Amino acid sequence: MARSGVWLGVLAVAMLGASTAAAQDLKVGQTVAGKLVLNAKQVPLPEGEWKVAAIGYNRIVTGADVGAFGTIDNLFLVRSKGETVEAIAEINANTVPTMDGWGTTKDCTAEDALFKAVVFKSGWDGSCFFGKRTEPGPDRKGPLTWSKVTQYATTNKLAMPAAFVTVGFRTSDRRDVVDVRFHFNPETRNQPTAADAWTKDAIEGNAARKTYVQELNLWAANYGGYVEKGLRNQLNGKHVMPMPSAASAAVPRPELEELLGKLDQLRAMKLITDEQYQQQKAIIEKQLAPATAETGALDRSIQKAISFRVFGSSVDWVLAYIVTFSSAVSTGITGSIIVLHTIVHVLLDMNWEKYWRGTIRDGTRVIEFANLGAK
Repeated sequence: MARSGVWLGVLAVAMLGASTAAAQDLKVGQTVAGKLVLNAKQVPLPEGEWKVAAIGYNRIVTGADVGAFGTIDNLFLVRSKGETVEAIAEINANTVPTMDGWGTTKDCTAEDALFKAVVFKSGWDGSCFFGKRTEPGPDRKGPLTWSKVTQYATTNKLAMPAAFVTVGFRTSDRRDVVDVRFHFNPETRNQPTAADAWTKDAIEGNAARKTYVQELNLWAANYGGYVEKGLRNQLNGKHVMPMPSAASAAVPRPELEELLGKLDQLRAMKLITDEQYQQQKAIIEKQLAPATAETGALDRSIQKAISFRVFGSSVDWVLAYIVTFSSAVSTGITGSIIVLHTIVHVLLDMNWEKYWRGTIRDGTRVIEFANLGAK
C-alpha cells in the first residue's frame, strides 16, 4: 500500500510537470492569436493579437476541497487599441485532471447578472455563460496575478478603465475545467466606464447601453460553443470569432457550421434532394439556436409545473367524470388538484437541491476561483 502511494505521488508530480509545459512556454509580452493551449486544453481567442501580460497560479476560494488537484493555472492576456486597454482575457484551467468534477460558478446564476444562461448541466458536465460589470479596484479580492497585469499596463503606458463589462464562460467535465472571462473596455465602444453606468437599472434606461449588452449576450451565446470545443481539443483553424459587435452577434455556433457543411456535402453528392436539404437545415438551425438569458428558478419551476398539468389535468377531469357523471363536480375536483399539485411541484423543485440532494457531487456544485473583481 505504501509503495502504491509513492507511485501515485510520483505520477501526480509527473502529470503536473507535463501539463504545465504549455503555460511555461508562454512568455510575458508574447503575442498570441486564434487560440492557445493551456494544460492540454485549447482556449479560443477573438480575432486579432493578444499580448501575454501575466502568468501564474490561482486558488479555489469557494467550494469543494479538491486537494492537490485544485491547482489552477492563471493567465492574463491584453488586447490594446492605441494607448488604451481594449479587452483583457482572464483564463483559468486546472493543472491536473481530477475524477470528481469541477462544478459551476455562481456568476452563471447571479441575480445581478446582466445576462446569464446555463447551456447544459448533466452529471459532471456543464457549460454556462454570463455577463456582469467588473471593477478591478484595490479593495477587490482578485487573483494574485492581477498585480502583474497592472504593472504590464503601466510599463506599456496603457490606460485602464474604472470598470469593465465582462462576458464569462465556465465549461467543465469530470476531469477538466476552463473558466475564461473577457473583460471589455466599454470606452472603446463609446460607452461610459463608470461602474454605476452598468447596473441593470442604468442599462434598462439607456438605449445605447442596452443594445451593447444585447450584442454581448448574442456574442456569448455563439462563442460558448468554441469554449466547449476547446475543452475537448476540437478547435481547428476555422474556429476564429470576431470581437463583439452588431455583426459578430450573427456569427453561428461552430456546431452549426460543421453540421451545415456536412449537409452541403450530402447535397453535392446527390445523396439528398434540395427539399430534404431545406428540411434538415431548418431542423439543425432550430436545434442549435443560440442559448439566451434564462429565467429565474421560480419562473422555470412554474413553467414546468403548468406544462405538465395541461396534460395531467385533462386526465384528472376524465377520471373524475367517470366517477361522478357531473361536469361541474369534475371541474371542481380537477381545479383543486391543479392548485395542490402546482404548489407541491414548485416547492419540491425549488428546495430539492437544498434539502434532499444529499452528498451527490456533480456539475451543480459551486466552485469559485479568485477572479478579477471578486469582493
